[in-house]
Amino acid sequence: MTFFTVSGCEIDLAIVMDSSGSINWLDRGNYDRMKTFVNQILDYEQFDIDSGLTRVGLLYFSDNPSVEFRLDDYSRKSQVEAAVLSTPYLGQRTGTAEALDAVRKEIFSNSGDRPNVANAIIILTDGESTSTPEGISVTTAQSLRLDDRINIFTVGITNNIQLDEIQGMSGLAGTSNPGQENVNYFLSPTFTFNQQLVDSIASSLCSQVVIPPVTPPPPTFPPTLPPGLGPVAG
Repeated sequence: MTFFTVSGCEIDLAIVMDSSGSINWLDRGNYDRMKTFVNQILDYEQFDIDSGLTRVGLLYFSDNPSVEFRLDDYSRKSQVEAAVLSTPYLGQRTGTAEALDAVRKEIFSNSGDRPNVANAIIILTDGESTSTPEGISVTTAQSLRLDDRINIFTVGITNNIQLDEIQGMSGLAGTSNPGQENVNYFLSPTFTFNQQLVDSIASSLCSQVVIPPVTPPPPTFPPTLPPGLGPVAG
């Protein structure tokens, strides 16, 4: 496996935000805190959106997923962060598996997804998926990692999460092994996120990802000339 060095973060990153009813159930400011948290991660110095090194898309979900912006919609960090803050709140159930399937179809099958650049998803959720059958969020995530070679990171917020699900969805592209805490998945007991957590997530996104193998260009051959039109021997 090949990993990024810390010198730069050339990555196509999809942010997947839980927008279900439990997010703002106890505090109507939680969804706004989560969006601010996302922008704090994107402020990490290795993410270079303005130069085009880093591309970001965002999908939010409840019963159904919705794409807020795709990988090639914005080329300036200020545009990306403004779009994150304007993402609306849905307030229904937690269709995690449907959201992951939509990322595959709506973001990583889009023209903004670059070949030979690592793909990564970061999922932020505060509860257990309501997708059926039980466990489909983990199997969908494993399919993305194995079949689509997408690295998946998860952030479980509050104690209402299902730890097996958070761990099972996360992991490196090309593997079915569950992720490791503070490497591929992260936990926060509340919607108050400290800087250490921000730094840890951002650093992992830029160092703990598998880069897809480089696709060589097709071979080129000299044109075949009809008999009699080739070079004349001296």
